[in-house]
Amino acid sequence: MFRNLLLAIAFTFSTLWAAAQVYPVSSTVTVPYPSPIFLSEYVELTSTMSVTATLNDFNQPSQNFRLKITIEGNGIVISTNPNYLPAPLTLSPNIPYVFSASDLADYFSVDNLVFSGIDVNAFVQSGGKIPEGMYQFCAEILDYNTGRAISGKGCAFANIFQEQPPRLLQPACENIVMPSTPQNILFQWQVAPGGSPALSATALYTLYLFQIIDENANGYNAVQNGQAIPVYESQPTPLTTFNLDLTATQLLPNKRYAWRVKATDQSGKDVYANEGFSAWCWFNYGYPTGGAIQLKTPVKDFRFTRTGDKILTWGTSDKGTQGQSYDYKLKIVKMEEGQNNDDAMANNQAWLEETLPNTSSTQGASYEITQTVDPEDHFAWKVVAETEGVEVASSEVWDFWGPPLILKFNAGNFTVFVKRSLNKDLNDYNCRQYH
Repeated sequence: MFRNLLLAIAFTFSTLWAAAQVYPVSSTVTVPYPSPIFLSEYVELTSTMSVTATLNDFNQPSQNFRLKITIEGNGIVISTNPNYLPAPLTLSPNIPYVFSASDLADYFSVDNLVFSGIDVNAFVQSGGKIPEGMYQFCAEILDYNTGRAISGKGCAFANIFQEQPPRLLQPACENIVMPSTPQNILFQWQVAPGGSPALSATALYTLYLFQIIDENANGYNAVQNGQAIPVYESQPTPLTTFNLDLTATQLLPNKRYAWRVKATDQSGKDVYANEGFSAWCWFNYGYPTGGAIQLKTPVKDFRFTRTGDKILTWGTSDKGTQGQSYDYKLKIVKMEEGQNNDDAMANNQAWLEETLPNTSSTQGASYEITQTVDPEDHFAWKVVAETEGVEVASSEVWDFWGPPLILKFNAGNFTVFVKRSLNKDLNDYNCRQYH
């Protein structure tokens, strides 16, 4: 225990001595913000890392020196090779030496660096891309001849991250774009917040547009799943808008389309996450057609009573979109003996046709028959839905019956309730069995 105590005391004093050590030279470091993701960009004129060294010892007329750069973070250390000997630089007392981009350029060359925690070959193949994360950029001033540190470490922190791809604005995801004559569709996106203003000012954007060919496909991953075909790719543009008119391509009404935008740096560097691609969006060009409407009541072959309400109800289109409104058109025809529902609807004159007030209800609609429904009349009915004057959905053809001609009669001591009459001629009734 006594030995451990002595070791702890010795370590504490050595730490205090190191912290209190006075160097003849001071150094400071600043890094640009946003911090570039490529190492070479730290010595470019537009985003140079700043290093300043000052000789504070007035007893020395001058001092020849060199630099040691260290970049550390995320288990990665990139530092100046100790064997690298550039041309000497000279400090004069109290005159700050500010490193220029040309001074630092060779220090950031891969040939003059030592790498730890990262594969140097992969680093070179990526164009010198530093993995995302928090890093400390430090500079030490070394005596040129001995390599001994004559300054403490001047350090600055950098949060290195890839630029985020653009965000899509218009057409909004899952929205409806109504066809127009002539075709004129505005696509719009924006630069992701927090990015480099300099990079945003020089970025180029390419629009990619696909038609979704599988009507059951999820629009967000239809392209990846092979359920869409390419229909247009724009030329790179510095604008964040694009007008898709007929000189580009013609879209087909009532089809779905997926789109995204890719951002690229004019220099060709891979500075964006996801290779510069935005997320996918999809839209309907016109409202979806071919939808099915589910009839609810009355059920097939239903027979109304003489006094009960005669109400027809149905649901909305199974291909409806959020906020879509409908004009429901109801048609009822009388059926002739021997006809089926579809034949009657196709060939018989309408007994009732009604267009209901426009509605955007997601529950469908209903209609009450107020006209007189004669006993034993047989009817077929169907509902069609239109949006903006275009038929978007229709129902099957169901049937219903008017009330029976005779409600009930007495047979001896029994009351017989009639469910259905086989004809409407009261003079032609006899004691046949009814089902």
